[in-house]
Amino acid sequence: MGLQHWEAIRKLKDSGFEPIRTIYVSFVPDEEIGGNDGARMLVNSDAFEKTSVGFVLDDGLPSPAEKYRAFQGERSPWWLVIKARGAPGHGAKLHDNSAMENLLKSIESIRTFRASQLDMIKAGLKAEGDIVSVNMVFLKAGTQAPAVSLHFDSTYTVCNP
Repeated sequence: MGLQHWEAIRKLKDSGFEPIRTIYVSFVPDEEIGGNDGARMLVNSDAFEKTSVGFVLDDGLPSPAEKYRAFQGERSPWWLVIKARGAPGHGAKLHDNSAMENLLKSIESIRTFRASQLDMIKAGLKAEGDIVSVNMVFLKAGTQAPAVSLHFDSTYTVCNP
């Protein structure tokens, strides 16, 4: 997306467009990781204060066409940590109600929801940026821990066209 923004600015410049204000382009991590080490640090800096920013465009979604939708602060991250309790099992040990069995119930529920979001895109009911995306980012499990942890990064997207 950043390259599309750069290209749009280049084409505007080549066409003779002279903006009234300075255009700043920054590449910092934002909502996908909470923004603490990127956008927040930038916004709280003296350099940002001096720019007198009028508005901010988010990275949005790429477009194969000449036009693309502009996004402004449309994503809100939710982090979900699921801890499944139960005997973790090891080798030939089989336990009823194991941590993994309990975890799989949660994973299946989340997978079903994720599939319903994808179905809306496939049916043309929603655009790619207008759904709730759910992505597993890591799984921690083993006999050393009394529980298994599954971390999801879910982004709820509200489009501001």
